[in-house]
Amino acid sequence: MSSAALIEAISKLPLDIVAHRAAKEITIDVIYNGDDLDNVAAAVSMSREEVIARHCAPLYTVVCLGFSRAFPYLSGLDQRLWLPRHDTPRVRVPVGSVAIAVDQAGIYPQASPGGWHLLGHTNAVLFDGSREQPSLVQPGDHVRFVSLNA
Repeated sequence: MSSAALIEAISKLPLDIVAHRAAKEITIDVIYNGDDLDNVAAAVSMSREEVIARHCAPLYTVVCLGFSRAFPYLSGLDQRLWLPRHDTPRVRVPVGSVAIAVDQAGIYPQASPGGWHLLGHTNAVLFDGSREQPSLVQPGDHVRFVSLNA
């Protein structure tokens, strides 16, 4: 397909689909034991517990899905947790990793490379091709993280 044909096809898509769908609120249970949790706490001069509390406090909004299928970019991260991405990305981030980078939070729906700061992990299945709606979250939905740490 030529670029012109692709642009024409895209311009005919109903781009107001999200506006006609009610946003859902999804709770994501997290075990905060990520490889970067201690480094994040040190970088922002907080205890691990305060980082966890501040990560769990906001109601995040799914801005878009991308990077890998069903990877949610979540706005609403507490400004005190904003950190740049790692200079050198990891070769493999485990599936279900809950992470932050710059001003967003995210969840890795499958194992992949990545440069975000890993705070913990979830067992929530973000992508399942056998579901009617394969992605657990959609743009416009809201996500709340809940700590399972004792």
